[in-house]
Amino acid sequence: MALLSSIEASARELAARSRPSNIWSEAESILAFLLLVYLDPARLGGTKDKRAQHAAVVALASITGRSENAVVMKVQNQRYVLTDGVRGLPGRSARDRDVVESYAHHLDDLWVAVETMRRSLPGLPALLGALGYGVGEASADGMEAPLDEVVRQAPLALPDGGTSVRREVLARRGQRPFRERVLANYQGQCAVCELRPATPRSASLFLRAGHIRPWSVANDHQRLDPANGLSLCVVHDRAFEGGLFTLTDALMVVVAPRASELFKDKGSSDKVFDGLRSRIEPHRKDFEKPGADYLAFHRETIFDRAAWAS
Repeated sequence: MALLSSIEASARELAARSRPSNIWSEAESILAFLLLVYLDPARLGGTKDKRAQHAAVVALASITGRSENAVVMKVQNQRYVLTDGVRGLPGRSARDRDVVESYAHHLDDLWVAVETMRRSLPGLPALLGALGYGVGEASADGMEAPLDEVVRQAPLALPDGGTSVRREVLARRGQRPFRERVLANYQGQCAVCELRPATPRSASLFLRAGHIRPWSVANDHQRLDPANGLSLCVVHDRAFEGGLFTLTDALMVVVAPRASELFKDKGSSDKVFDGLRSRIEPHRKDFEKPGADYLAFHRETIFDRAAWAS
C-alpha cells in the first residue's frame, strides 16, 4: 500500500486543481479502482446516453473534472491489468499496474486510502453515496444500519498503521458494494434455485450476498472479495451456511447426505432441495466464478458439519 501521506497530498492537489491533467494522479487512479472493484465493469453505462451511466461514474467525473467516458476508459484500463489482458481496454499505465498490485488483494488497504482522501475531497461523499453509503450504511448481512450508527462511524481518524478495530469498521463499510457486485454477478437471482425478485426492495427481502468462507473466519480482503460471495435466497443462504449443501470447483451442487435429518418429513425436505439446480450455469459473459480456495474451505470445514455442531 502507498504511504497515506502521499495519498492525502495527491487528494489535496486534486481538490485544488482547476482543470484535469493529462496524467491520472494517484488519488484519481485509486478512486477509479474503487469503481472497478465495487461496480460491475461490464455494466457501466455507454457514452451516448449519459442517463445510462452509473451515478458513481458521474461522481468521479465531477471530482476529477474529466468526462464520464474518460472515467469508464480508465476503469477498463485497470480491468485490463487486473485480468492480465483478458478483459478491459489496453492502454494501461505504470500507475495502473501499481494500483492494481497494491489493492487487488488488499481491499482493506483500499478503504483506508479512500477514507484518507475523504478529508481533502469535498466530492468524495457523493461518490461513496453512489456506491451505497451515506444514510444507511451496510451491515454485515447487507441490510442498512441505523442512522445513529452511521453518524458514530463517520469521523474516522486514520494514522499510518491503523488498528484492527478501525480495519473492521472499514471492512464492514464495504458490505453494501460487496452485496451489489455479488447479486449483479448472478443477475439478481438465487444462484441455486433461480428465485428472482422483481424489484430492489423485494431483493432486499429475499436475496442475500452470502459469504462462502464466513465473515467470522475471513480476513478483511476475503470479506470484501466478490469471489467469496454467492447470491442466494434467504432459505438457501441459511442452508449453505449450515452446510446442507456445497459446490464443487465445477459448480456442481452437492447436498449433504444427512440433510434430510434436519426436517420433520420428506415433504419439508423436498421444499428446500427439490428446486436446486444440479449445477450453477453462468448466464453472462463476464461471470466471476467463486474462488476455488473459498469453495474448498466450505467443503472441508462447513459442508455436512455446521448445522450438526453442538
